[in-house]
Amino acid sequence: MQITSGLPEGFNAGAYDMIVVGAGYAGAVCARRLAETIGYRVAVLERRSHIAGNAYDCTDEAGILIHEYGPHIYHTFNERVHNFLSLFTKWTDYQHKVLANINGTLMPVPFNHASLKLAFGDERGEELYQKLVETFGKDVKVPIMELRKKNDPDLAEVADYVYENVFLHYTMKQWGQTPDQIDPSITGRVPVFVGDDDRYFPQAPFQGMPQDGYTALFEHMLDHDLIDVFCDVDARDLFEIDETTVKIDGKVYTAATVGTVLPGVTRRSCIELLKDWGYEVVEGKLAIADIMQAARDGKLEEVFGTGTAAVVSPVKELVWKGEHAYIGDGNIGPVTQKLYDTMTGMQWGKIPDTKGWIVPVEKKY
Repeated sequence: MQITSGLPEGFNAGAYDMIVVGAGYAGAVCARRLAETIGYRVAVLERRSHIAGNAYDCTDEAGILIHEYGPHIYHTFNERVHNFLSLFTKWTDYQHKVLANINGTLMPVPFNHASLKLAFGDERGEELYQKLVETFGKDVKVPIMELRKKNDPDLAEVADYVYENVFLHYTMKQWGQTPDQIDPSITGRVPVFVGDDDRYFPQAPFQGMPQDGYTALFEHMLDHDLIDVFCDVDARDLFEIDETTVKIDGKVYTAATVGTVLPGVTRRSCIELLKDWGYEVVEGKLAIADIMQAARDGKLEEVFGTGTAAVVSPVKELVWKGEHAYIGDGNIGPVTQKLYDTMTGMQWGKIPDTKGWIVPVEKKY
């Protein structure tokens, strides 16, 4: 593995089988699996000056290892995930526990069996706990929104106490907003743990901290002969969305014929015409997030689909995760129109068939 700041002169994306954007968890894991399992040569592009994403840690002036972007506490229920990460680090045993100072009393958070007794007294706390057990069972996390849905005064009492004494002040400190300014679905996620586990991540079987820190974990994960990492590189400087497709280093990308994308005749014909018109077409996966970003930047000029009946059909609007992207001015774009006119013109004999696609059929009676 090489970690380089910036792209070297003459960088050739075509020398790699895969380009991965981001050297955080998702990017590093994908790069490692691609290199290790199928022998892909991978370039990892990272916008920041370091790897590890928001899990990045470093030594401060006092020699203390700090988490640059806030504390990251490793925990997972997934043994496969734990075994994979354990290939790249040893672990320091650490069980995260939180105590909230509520009216001068330290109580475990998330609220659990002990918290209820501390908050409501032994007798009332036990009554409320047993109501929770009867309603939801033991050793489960229950959001306060679920408590309120039951329309039970005892459960509502617990929900209101946790909301007013824990979440209200935390929200104002963390977000600088009062809970009424935040979507109710967020406030409703505050859990009560019906059980005695006083850890912040109750029942998670795998917890701890990387022995040498998160950055070292990522360094080991990316340490492979087939992986090159380039920091201080914004992938958007290499990715250009233009007209109907995605361009990377001047090459045109369209979806590969896998899954629901069929190797249709019309699709293939359009690709050949685009190549004839000077486009270098590369078939690969398209990220909708990149397309939507291009729309925001005003670079998304045309989108179209192909098919036997419609031939070439323009797309006027894209909607993704509630966001609308309007393509062009709502009319068919020049490239889409040219493809349509050329395809139908050949079909109907209005323009010469320069591709040899039209086959005479003898009419017999």
